[in-house]
Amino acid sequence: MVLEDRSASPKVRREIRVDQHKKLTRIVQARSDGEEPAPKPKSEDFRVFTRAHQVSDESRSGAGELHDRVTIDVSWAVPNFAKVENSPYRTVPNDRGTFWSFFPTKYSTTLSGALNAAWKTNEDRQNLLDSSQLNWELLRVAATLIVDSLPDLAVAEDPAAYLPLLPGRSKESPNWACKYLTDQVWQRAATQPSLPDQNGVLRVPAELRVHREKLSDEALALWRSYDSRPVNWVHHSVEGPGSRRGKMNHILEASAHPGQESIKEWLEALVEDGTVEASAAAIRVLAYLLEHDLDGSRSATDVAEARQARIVLTENGGFVAAEKGSLFRRTSEDGLLDDMICVDSRLAADEQLAHAFDVLGIPEADAEGRFLGVIDRGFHGYTDESWMRFWELLRAAGGASQVRALKTRLTEVFSPGRCLQVKKNESRSSDRADPPRT
Repeated sequence: MVLEDRSASPKVRREIRVDQHKKLTRIVQARSDGEEPAPKPKSEDFRVFTRAHQVSDESRSGAGELHDRVTIDVSWAVPNFAKVENSPYRTVPNDRGTFWSFFPTKYSTTLSGALNAAWKTNEDRQNLLDSSQLNWELLRVAATLIVDSLPDLAVAEDPAAYLPLLPGRSKESPNWACKYLTDQVWQRAATQPSLPDQNGVLRVPAELRVHREKLSDEALALWRSYDSRPVNWVHHSVEGPGSRRGKMNHILEASAHPGQESIKEWLEALVEDGTVEASAAAIRVLAYLLEHDLDGSRSATDVAEARQARIVLTENGGFVAAEKGSLFRRTSEDGLLDDMICVDSRLAADEQLAHAFDVLGIPEADAEGRFLGVIDRGFHGYTDESWMRFWELLRAAGGASQVRALKTRLTEVFSPGRCLQVKKNESRSSDRADPPRT
């Protein structure tokens, strides 16, 4: 279609082309104001979802002659997503939508796009009548159409991009029709697939867990970089632009969802499969949080909570919290038993985790700490080889400086009749000596 205003000089020309492919309607318009060279065409893309509704007898009987129809189409024209350069997110125009009755009315809505139906309006067709039973029925149909359309709007690259399209808070509604539509949308979204999981698949809100707000994109990216992460957590794209988190919260509130999880629960969820790879991933996330997201005096409570997360895999196969002073990295294996809690050897050997361990305060097990741990465990079952390793460890721990500690520990752990094996020199066999007396 070509429109020209020849009354102006120079003349104004506007070309409009409408292309339709399945649910995608593309409107391309080019406007010329006599400028040279002519400007590039400005395109506007819309996706149109339509539902044919069979009107109830009650609503039809009171709708009047012009609206006495068995079937009425309800359509929602949705602005298509735009790609943002150097950003993983898609955006949509931040404009209010409009109720249409084949032409735009003066009734706006916080829902994006255009909502078209054969509404019962006043004589100038600008305002929807709240006295019409038909209008209330069509608004309920429109709410169902909107929520049912969400899976088609969840793009793989940015699954939560559709959230800004949804209406705002009910109390912000500019008129009665918008308020009722908003309440109906949230009511339906609460019980239908309306939020994306980690795979980008829309699920019922009650099936999803929600991470804490105000976590950095980098921390979220580290968490989801673990391929075997649990999928029953909401997709991190809900943190994108356009009030996405707020729209999600409207859905959660309507569904009586318990709300966001703690940082501790979020970290522990990452190690649900019990693997060393999961532990390594969670350790990286926690270290990043401590260095960045939770760095500062105001985050002391959050830091304490995060450190309680049982995410560090130990030598005995269990998971413990990354508490300073209670965990160590074993750097050598001499076969001597001690009471130290050490991280799994595969984690300790991972050079890429060295910095994370330093941030968490998990040091290498030094000789002195190991020596004290060994004598705390006692010497039951020691072989000649074990005794040789024991004395080598004593020398590494400081030799004579550990004599007092050795005497104290031996008095506590040795029962009457037990003895300590010593090595006199290289040419003579081992002798046994009674425990020192104090």
